Amino acid sequence: MKIKNFSLLLILILGGCVTAPVPKVIESPVYYEVNVPQDYVRPPHPILKTPIYSTTEIDCLARNIFYEAGAEPLEGKVAVAAVTINRTKDDRYGSKTICGIVHARTLIGKGQYICQFSWTCGTKSILKKNDPRWIASKEVAENLARGDYNEYTYKYRRALNFHAIAVKPSWIRTKRSIGRVGGHIFYE
Repeated sequence: MKIKNFSLLLILILGGCVTAPVPKVIESPVYYEVNVPQDYVRPPHPILKTPIYSTTEIDCLARNIFYEAGAEPLEGKVAVAAVTINRTKDDRYGSKTICGIVHARTLIGKGQYICQFSWTCGTKSILKKNDPRWIASKEVAENLARGDYNEYTYKYRRALNFHAIAVKPSWIRTKRSIGRVGGHIFYE
């Protein structure tokens, strides 16, 4: 019997079924010191940018982009949005909000007003949420609210006016042209 038990034990040990107890290793924590320059500022993660406008303001901006430049290329959409945003920073336009600027009317005579953006006074097409032009306009407004499109917002940083190329308003004589994009001409 002793030989059988010994043989069985030998088979188990050689086969790897029986292991010896492993002694417990105690490790001490390791700390690393990182030297960061005093003037280092961590750049914000682009996806984590916080919008600088409310959802209502972004919606007003998207609607203005859609009705004024829905069929325009990206630069045209951003330029129209830049005009809208730039007017919020100029006291001559009477409002500090995007919605206020979009729906502003100017008194031109005795009881006669004109709209700053033509779509707010006249009849307009029904906005469909699945329209690709609306989706693109909404995306541009949301991205602008996060501070994107710097190359275009810099180019149109002084733009306060624009008109369709099909019209020639009288006020263009007093404005400096910034450029033409798609079907619009932009002015300082």
